[in-house]
Amino acid sequence: MRDNIEGEDLAIVDSEQPIDLLNRQEIVDQIMQLINAISDNRGSFTFSLNGEWGSGKTFVLNMLEENLLTYQDGKKYLVFHYNCWEYDYYEEPLFAIIASLLEGIDEETHLLSKEARDAIKVGIETVKPYLLKIASAVSKANLGFDVTRVSQMVSDLKQRLENANDSPGPEREYDPYFSFNSTLRYIQRQFRELSQDYTVVLVVDELDRCMPAYAVKVLERLHHLFYGVKNCIVVLAVAKGQIDHTIKQVFGNETMVDQYLKKFIDFQMELGVGTIQGSFSQKYSEYFAMFDKTLIETEFDIDEFCAALFDSLDPRTQEHLMNRIKTAHKILIPEEKKDYSFLCFEMLWIVLLHNGLTNNMPILMERGKFCLTEKRSLTTSLDKFSEYIRKKWTNISMLPSTYWHGYIESNIFNNPIDIPQLMIWYLDDMYPNEVMEYQLDESTPRLEEYLRNREEIKRFDDLLNIIK
Repeated sequence: MRDNIEGEDLAIVDSEQPIDLLNRQEIVDQIMQLINAISDNRGSFTFSLNGEWGSGKTFVLNMLEENLLTYQDGKKYLVFHYNCWEYDYYEEPLFAIIASLLEGIDEETHLLSKEARDAIKVGIETVKPYLLKIASAVSKANLGFDVTRVSQMVSDLKQRLENANDSPGPEREYDPYFSFNSTLRYIQRQFRELSQDYTVVLVVDELDRCMPAYAVKVLERLHHLFYGVKNCIVVLAVAKGQIDHTIKQVFGNETMVDQYLKKFIDFQMELGVGTIQGSFSQKYSEYFAMFDKTLIETEFDIDEFCAALFDSLDPRTQEHLMNRIKTAHKILIPEEKKDYSFLCFEMLWIVLLHNGLTNNMPILMERGKFCLTEKRSLTTSLDKFSEYIRKKWTNISMLPSTYWHGYIESNIFNNPIDIPQLMIWYLDDMYPNEVMEYQLDESTPRLEEYLRNREEIKRFDDLLNIIK
């Protein structure tokens, strides 16, 4: 079943439901097609969804689980969710794995017949003492906290099992290996029974965030649990580079990583960074609500601008940057609603800072068109945004070469003023520029407010340098 996931693991959204901004439904559909084919043939496979850190693997897994749980009215798949990282402080991951599985079985038994429910209930009560004893032993050895409460739970369960004539026997001293193997065999039997009527899908997340030795143990325990169990599918979300590093760290740099992983993973699927296709303004609706879109009459497409600007950033980095500017804006301007030029500049500025573009004016007029300057450090990281500017910012009206101020060419933006002109004007105030100077016409409506914006943008920049 699905665990409670922290906000950083999901695509952060301001509404109740996550927005599929990167069109991840496409890869979810592909995975569903794959799982359906395996299920129809009652196959047993383990495969990995490979994606770099921040590429949104957890978001994809959440979508996949929702699709599986609702497929054929929930009568085809039993879905279990195991977050490795939440339990990597245990030396033995079997406890955490089985605890997650048993919790899921307990919740899903309403789908089964009364006979199956009764059998599973007895089985769960049988195996819980073993799990609790393993947890207690590990806690004493590694965590050093008081396990009196755990011991009491073990005692209570043992008494109930003895009353049911299903006790391992008082003459047997606690043996962790006996409990380990007994638990392992029980779970295997249990899942073989479940897989007679349902395809069992175990979704394993955050493996690449675990301590190296623990991550390897998780792979081995999953293999031991599900090897030979038909009609069972394990989906692993991993950052392949991190897992490769982990295996070499545990077994040595000469380890043939791909050969080692073949013992546990039958095949792999790749998850790219993705391209923004959905509504950026809908995803970050809380942030956008702090601005007033009616203050500027414009046909400027905000979502198109955002898609180009954030194209090179993975989802987690994007969310981190958006959270920074939202926090800084709340501190700086808690009440007043700024126009959308201020909103767009905040997003532009944080991306420029993220890319290290702090020394020279990045957007200039060349051959009659605005573009990013042709420095390699700029075009390699923001190439789509550079293309966007060249194609979309073509109708900006200026009075060029109105006068020379030293060696700086001055240009005046004509009315009506739109969002791109204001962003360039704000940038011109933030960067030392030895080539071009941009000005607004003195008759520009709301000029006094725009001048105040420039001062607040400098304060905004100061806050960003504090909020990391």
